[in-house]
Amino acid sequence: MNVHRKVYGLIILEGGFFALWAISGDFLLLSLWMAVLILLFASFSWTRLAIKKISVQRFSKVKALAAGSVFSERLEIKNNGRQARYLLQIEDQSNLLYRIHSRAVSQLGGGEIRVQTIKALVNQRGFYPLGPTRVSTGDPFGFFSAYVTFPAEKQLTVFPYSPPIPGFTTAGGNPSGEQDLLKRSAQPTPQAWGVREYQPRDPLNRVHWPLTLKKGQLMVKEFDRDTQTSVWIILDAQAGLYPHLVGSQAPALDWNLIPLKERGHYQLPRDAFEYAVSTGAALCHYYLDTGQSLGFASNGRQTSIFPAEKGSRQLNKLLFHLAGIHDDGNMDIINLLNQQAKNIARGSLLLMITGRNNALFSQSAQLARHWGLNLRVIQICANSFVSAPANAEDNSVNKNIIRISYGDDISEILSMGIGATYRKAASGQSLPQPNQRG
Repeated sequence: MNVHRKVYGLIILEGGFFALWAISGDFLLLSLWMAVLILLFASFSWTRLAIKKISVQRFSKVKALAAGSVFSERLEIKNNGRQARYLLQIEDQSNLLYRIHSRAVSQLGGGEIRVQTIKALVNQRGFYPLGPTRVSTGDPFGFFSAYVTFPAEKQLTVFPYSPPIPGFTTAGGNPSGEQDLLKRSAQPTPQAWGVREYQPRDPLNRVHWPLTLKKGQLMVKEFDRDTQTSVWIILDAQAGLYPHLVGSQAPALDWNLIPLKERGHYQLPRDAFEYAVSTGAALCHYYLDTGQSLGFASNGRQTSIFPAEKGSRQLNKLLFHLAGIHDDGNMDIINLLNQQAKNIARGSLLLMITGRNNALFSQSAQLARHWGLNLRVIQICANSFVSAPANAEDNSVNKNIIRISYGDDISEILSMGIGATYRKAASGQSLPQPNQRG
């Protein structure tokens, strides 16, 4: 219960009325003293009772979504008492929805539920608690106020924007063995694939008998070829590499959905690190959706390493990591590569996303070749975020470097860059070797 300053003035006035009545014996002063006392007591009782038996609940269909998606939530304010409640103020104290849910409710009848549904466009990746929610009220004269706070019970996770990569060919690590990822084997391996009809020379110990009885024909279990190669993504999150333009970030959440149909595709902010994170998310989606084994490492404030795995569980782990990553690391990317390269199977594909210039690319390529890895560098051209985009002169330095500048279509760049490289490998052409120039 909060007491406003005007109450202290009334208390002083009450003392004056009582003193004057005691001196003069005038009953009018006594009546005024009693009237002010009753007013204060009534206001105090009103405020104390008005905040009781009020409950707030928040409902949302999703707990995680990608940046550029629409988030919807339903807020329910219920009066569990029999008497009506007046002058309620709803205040969302989260840093995401505080401008949308914060509003006044003039009257809430006994047992009444007031429902408020919102839809908003989420622009920034990160973790956003849905709450706390504060309900406050006061008396009509503004003498007293009271509030109750409902803690946040849920959290909204906003994954980085991950554009799809159309036409991106299935690419493993070693070009000579990448086709094994597309083949099936009747011999048991750790990668179970499914079942198919029996073919001549299939071993009988691979027959799936329950499904055979159901189908009325022989059905055989099928497995992926057991390959050791994998794909690794290394995201350079060292501090000072990526320019962040002040004011380029859109608000975390935009509730003005009137022009939503006219906006078209989601536009990344003029932030080089956001382009790097979005590129990493797109690659994670592609490789894991195509059934490949993917590992991830980054050199943020804390070095993060995720061993190579397959499936949606690995994708969720990587997206959660990318949702909260920042470019605040101290470790050099070469040191991280040197530490982790010995733990990656020879012939694996290594994708390094960085905002560095060409000075360290030859060193990275030599280190990758030493460990038998196939290195591809995805360079986020930092200069394009503060000046004009890089021109073709930069592209001639090294054909194994894929460059992404501000305003580029990440989907198209990745599809044309890495996809084209592996279409050559699949057709038998030799891969271009890294240029030794810095």
